[in-house]
Amino acid sequence: MEMWASAGLGLVAVQQQDESAAVEYYAALKTNRGCLVPEIGVDHVLALLAVCLGRLDDALDHFEMGMSWIPSDNIWHSWVSLDYAGALLQRNGPGNREKAESLLEEALDLAAKHEVMPLVDRLSRVLEDLKQVSSESPPYPDGLTQREVEVLALVAAGKSNRGIAEDLFISHNTVIRHVSNIYAKANVANRAEATAYALRNGLA
Repeated sequence: MEMWASAGLGLVAVQQQDESAAVEYYAALKTNRGCLVPEIGVDHVLALLAVCLGRLDDALDHFEMGMSWIPSDNIWHSWVSLDYAGALLQRNGPGNREKAESLLEEALDLAAKHEVMPLVDRLSRVLEDLKQVSSESPPYPDGLTQREVEVLALVAAGKSNRGIAEDLFISHNTVIRHVSNIYAKANVANRAEATAYALRNGLA
């Protein structure tokens, strides 16, 4: 019962983007990897909590583990695939977009087979958007994500981290992670260099 409660409250933390609660329930559930609670696996919850905390590599590991416990013809496989694809797209590393597209296509086939039409509609929309972005939008330089470009533009506009958080409706800690990722990808050391980078690449 304690594990079930932690899983439920962990999902609430994810829904509310409550990072302090996410840390608490991630720690509480980590020893229960491989377990199932009604309608969802603990690894799926751990993956969602890790995404909430910006720990995308951990999230992908949890998603892989969670997928391995679900029979490939079980409809829940499609739901996990949808969240897994979202984490891959957010990470946006080499091969992540291609893997996300493959997961979504397999999930769509399974959802259609089970005639779960709300899920079919959702997966179809996500796939359509992904393919449209892939075909029409050139990739940002140095592997920057859409969200990182939005943060970079606000950095170049002179916004503080707290100001960026307010403008984008995300947490202060999330902004700090995005700024750190931008510095690493763009090979810059401070906000002045990041601003110059943004201007050079037409991102400001």
